[in-house]
Amino acid sequence: MTRTNRRSSATTGGRSRGAVARSSADSSASATASAPTALGAGVKLAGSVGGLFVADKWLEHALCAAGVTFPSALIGMFGVLTALLVTERLVGEEAANEMVGAVSPALSWIASWLPVFYVPSLVVTPLVVTKIAPSALVKVLAIVVVGFVTTIAFSATSANAIRGMTGTTLLPQPAGKPAPPTEAYVYKLWGGALAVAAVSAMVSGENAAKMITMVAATVCSFLVGNTPKIKAKMNPIVTTAVLSNIAATALGAVTGDGWMGTLSLYRTGVPFGLESISLLGAGDLLMTFLGSVILSFAFKVFEARRIIARHAVEIFGCLISTSVFAMFTTAFAGKLLGLSAALSAALVPRSVTVALAIPVTTLLGHPEMVSVTAAGVVLTGLIGSSLCVSILNKVGAKDPITRGLATAASAHGLGTAALVGGEPNALPYCALAYALSGIISSVLVAIPVVQVALMSIIGAA
Repeated sequence: MTRTNRRSSATTGGRSRGAVARSSADSSASATASAPTALGAGVKLAGSVGGLFVADKWLEHALCAAGVTFPSALIGMFGVLTALLVTERLVGEEAANEMVGAVSPALSWIASWLPVFYVPSLVVTPLVVTKIAPSALVKVLAIVVVGFVTTIAFSATSANAIRGMTGTTLLPQPAGKPAPPTEAYVYKLWGGALAVAAVSAMVSGENAAKMITMVAATVCSFLVGNTPKIKAKMNPIVTTAVLSNIAATALGAVTGDGWMGTLSLYRTGVPFGLESISLLGAGDLLMTFLGSVILSFAFKVFEARRIIARHAVEIFGCLISTSVFAMFTTAFAGKLLGLSAALSAALVPRSVTVALAIPVTTLLGHPEMVSVTAAGVVLTGLIGSSLCVSILNKVGAKDPITRGLATAASAHGLGTAALVGGEPNALPYCALAYALSGIISSVLVAIPVVQVALMSIIGAA
């Protein structure tokens, strides 16, 4: 009996040890196999992001050399979209989908980090508002806040009204995939980078160290703002801007640059280039990826092409009516509040992305006010990123088409970044509105009748 038990125990123990050994071997094999997989995924991500970045910079350089002043990234976006549609028509849908698949790692990465590339404009808001006289600042803020609220409400209402008139029913929308949760190592990596760079900036005082410190501070601020508990209380973009300013204040105190001095270094406005890379600020470096972001929008629009075609009347009707409404109500508000013609002209394109807002101000006869135009656009984006979701909910805008169109048409890229973080299925419509609303506004103001009407309202005629 005892011998039998011993033999049984020995046999069982042998099997257990064998199982453990096999399990360990399987785990080791799995870990070994996962390493090349992770490396391959990293290579694909770097290749797709790098491809978009190089394409954007090449196109920017080529158009600049040709004397084209229209934003190169928007030309690139429509060019990529056209290439995808032509490929689908001439070669086949599978070939076009393969083109989308080639950049899918970059699309996922951009979706996760989109706000980081837009937030530098908000970080330097304290610098921007100082360009507006204190006596006029309250009036400007009133126009921006009330103007945004009425514009986004009008845009959502007009989209729904046009849909009702056309009788186009809304088909079930594919659920957007939310960005995956950030891995713990990402927090540790950027937290460590911030600590090392901050010490280096304190010791050396070099601008490069300050730049890296503020890049890390901006990314860490976004990571903090994107945590579920904080995200539930405040929009991540706003959190990022606030915490980045706190970091700028702290860095300015230890380096002697001061808060405003550090913000001046954050956005130097130096164009990206190998010869000027040492002069870039943290915000300049982050915003260098904006062109790549806009190029990536083409792939999202292509994926939603059938829905966009189905709702084309609604989309274009909403964007044209919103552009007219935003510009003319802003002009009337400036006149009503007694703003100068120059300041009113600077605010007319407040709902348009900066690159296309500046030509509108110039067409209205006040090129000297383009810096104030940039300030108005940034302030609109700040208000929009904070309030877009709550206002859309209150006016009953429920579907991603209406929410995407209204947000981007009233608060451009910053509104887009704020909305799609929680509603990724709205991105294609945000992307389309973001691009087209600026183009539509520019074209409208170039029409003599519209231009004269606006100038007459603001008192410039």
